[in-house]
Amino acid sequence: MTSADPSAGPAAVLRVRGVTKSFGGAAALKGVDLDLYPGEVHALMGMNGAGKSTLVQVLSGVHQPDGGTVETGGHLHPGLTVRRARRLGIASVPQRRELAMGLTVAENIMLGDLPATGGAVRWRTLRAEAREALAGLGIDIDVTRAAGSLTVAEQTMVEVAREVRRGGRVLILDEPTACLSAKDAQQIATWYVPCATTAWPWSTTTSPGPSRPSRTRTPRRNCPTSRT
Repeated sequence: MTSADPSAGPAAVLRVRGVTKSFGGAAALKGVDLDLYPGEVHALMGMNGAGKSTLVQVLSGVHQPDGGTVETGGHLHPGLTVRRARRLGIASVPQRRELAMGLTVAENIMLGDLPATGGAVRWRTLRAEAREALAGLGIDIDVTRAAGSLTVAEQTMVEVAREVRRGGRVLILDEPTACLSAKDAQQIATWYVPCATTAWPWSTTTSPGPSRPSRTRTPRRNCPTSRT
């Protein structure tokens, strides 16, 4: 997979060069090249086995590539760990929701970073910061609601707000509309496209949803490079 550099504009925030990955002798990725630029929404599409999930997992630090490099901020990385990817601002929202359904929206957004004094949680501050995280993405959800009471689309938005608040600059959504109704899928699509130009330098998804992405890539199974 590769994309041509825009003729003008900011430098790529993430650059992948020659990434390969095999499992048990079967090649999942062969020489993948990919440039991602600020303010874009990308759709990564392909048949089962084309390597979409493997590439996402390499970028997220779940899998180490057998070869090639990932470049962020001018620094080359032969491989990333999950912790290092997070430190670099690469955030991933998986298809299966990772919220504590019995906790409130505010608690989920602030999980791991609860404001406290003397061991006591400052609940007013917690809710205010959670509202700020949602408002920064143009999301209007009551932070006192239990996560389990939200629609799947709303749960996705809460997870995104949490990742952005944690410092996520590169946002990977793994099939965000796969489990949604047409109405909820449209809600996600109409929300994340404007956010790419206001909140995130760039974002990518393995499922484009009903709205047109900035650029689309369709990898072919075990193919070194494909273009769209």
